[in-house]
Amino acid sequence: MEKSGKSLLRLGTSAFSNSSWVGVFYPQGPQPNEYLAYYASRFNCVELDNTFCRIPSEANVRKWYADTPTGFVFAAKVPQILRKIRTRRLQ
Repeated sequence: MEKSGKSLLRLGTSAFSNSSWVGVFYPQGPQPNEYLAYYASRFNCVELDNTFCRIPSEANVRKWYADTPTGFVFAAKVPQILRKIRTRRLQ
């Protein structure tokens, strides 16, 4: 269903670069740097687990943006360094 031209349902997974998905989800052949474009042709969102360990570079974010269609949603985990800072302030 759609309302105002926007999808009411987002469907995705907790990552897009799992090499064990080759032959199961990803076809044989694409390189890891091509996984997101393929993934985004089948799903409309993804959780970014890697943002928990480190803030991604501007170049990575620009590539993710270029590899996905308009309206694709990234759900990024808050970097652990920010959680540690907050925890220290609360103590």
